[in-house]
Amino acid sequence: MKVMNQKRTLDELCAMYVLEPELRDIFVEGCSDERFVKWYLRANGATAASVYSIDLIDIPDAILRQHDLSIGSNRSQLIALANELLRRCPGQLNVLCLADRDYEDYQPSGSTSRYLLFTDYNSMELYAFSPAAMDKFVAVALGGLPLGCNDLIAVLTHILGRVFAVRLSNQLLGWGMEWVPFVKYVEIRKGAISFKADEFVRVYLQKNGRWRDRAAFDAEVSEVIAHFTSDARRRIRGHDFSELLLHIIRKLRRDRKYGDSETLEGALRASLECANLSLEPCFQRILELAASA
Repeated sequence: MKVMNQKRTLDELCAMYVLEPELRDIFVEGCSDERFVKWYLRANGATAASVYSIDLIDIPDAILRQHDLSIGSNRSQLIALANELLRRCPGQLNVLCLADRDYEDYQPSGSTSRYLLFTDYNSMELYAFSPAAMDKFVAVALGGLPLGCNDLIAVLTHILGRVFAVRLSNQLLGWGMEWVPFVKYVEIRKGAISFKADEFVRVYLQKNGRWRDRAAFDAEVSEVIAHFTSDARRRIRGHDFSELLLHIIRKLRRDRKYGDSETLEGALRASLECANLSLEPCFQRILELAASA
């Protein structure tokens, strides 16, 4: 296993792969993804690959601009790294850059690098947005909820899909609007959960001085929803999922204390079974890279 103690430049990284072609590396968006993928590999007895956060690689902003990628995004840095490895390094490397799918189905990054691997769903958190994982989490971690697991998933899917459509519409229109916390517009009364979507959108547009453009925005939202993919996990956002679930838990199970969304996301990942993850194409490819040297 190769240890990286300090940031490496792209030139240093490419030189290392030329000198040590046997290296097998997986780069991910952050520390939580790093811990999660390392656990998955250990659970499968796959020790041939190392896992690193993209923070350990120096990706200059100029490189991000060359690839028309946003500045300050770990996802962008992973895509840029995959592109640069393909451009700079001869031969076939044993490297994967694992990035959240995010808006890829609707606004593709355009990258064709063989070293880039997107999550099967919009983010790593959404592997836990499945009947098996949610049933385990609700039953074991929460001790149950007033509504059944299937009903909970249906409510989450409905609300989070609308929120995702609003986010994506802003992205596609290029308006760069400042976000408004959507959970303020989620009402929970006696186990019944509803979303005041119209009020949320009104406040969102008014805050950003776009209320006069509401017709164009509503039309864009409708267009986005009409082209949604069939899988719910590719039309919602992972952090929105944990934020909304945390809001529901605080209302319906006050005895279960999760300080923030990040803590909750860790608990949700712990509800995942290794065998179920191994059915996912993304994790199959990760295991293929790491299982043999």
